[in-house]
Amino acid sequence: PQMPATVLQLAAEAPIEVCRGLLPPALHPLNPGVLVIMAYEVAPTAERGSFRTVEVGLQCRAGARARRYVLGAAVDDPIVAADLENRWGYLSTVADIKLERRYERIDLSVRTGHTVLRASLLGPEPVTPSAVLYVAGLRPVVCGDQPWIAQFERAFEISRADRGRPAISEFDSQWWTGGQTAGLSATEPISGSFTRADVTLNPTRFLIAPGSARAADTRRLADVVG
Repeated sequence: PQMPATVLQLAAEAPIEVCRGLLPPALHPLNPGVLVIMAYEVAPTAERGSFRTVEVGLQCRAGARARRYVLGAAVDDPIVAADLENRWGYLSTVADIKLERRYERIDLSVRTGHTVLRASLLGPEPVTPSAVLYVAGLRPVVCGDQPWIAQFERAFEISRADRGRPAISEFDSQWWTGGQTAGLSATEPISGSFTRADVTLNPTRFLIAPGSARAADTRRLADVVG
């Protein structure tokens, strides 16, 4: 489905050893590590209301291709969360998400009883839409009783884009990594963007075997389930 949305992306350096420990063997880590936060605010339609979703992941490579391995996700609408899980196998936690735009900054917060993320894009300035690039996301799934990494492909038709400096003031590493580590953090800002775009969530086509060290053993979903 195509969804009109605003998209906030923030990237910051992260401790390389922590990133290596969180990535499956099939994926190549970057050095230094790169923590990526993506937030979507999707406009309402005749079928449903507006909703917001946030992903936290690590920039990496699957073979020669740039990818983003999603560690954790939050959605503020339980119906959307259930639909993403049932139709795409995409697990997310229901949370209170706020995305607020001001003239000099764009603020993002995620709460689940306590604040698990607070971040901002500071000093946004207009740029040409082609200056902003998004890469495909990867997410662990179980298919045919076997662990896999699924590639979630989204197409973006960007109509407006701003770039600025990311600032991450609160980040609950334990929450976003599912209890794996308290050591993931944003150490130095890299880049940030805020766009208006029509976002299309395409069907999952490819799976990667997580245990094939640095090999990115990629297979078509039809070959695995068929």
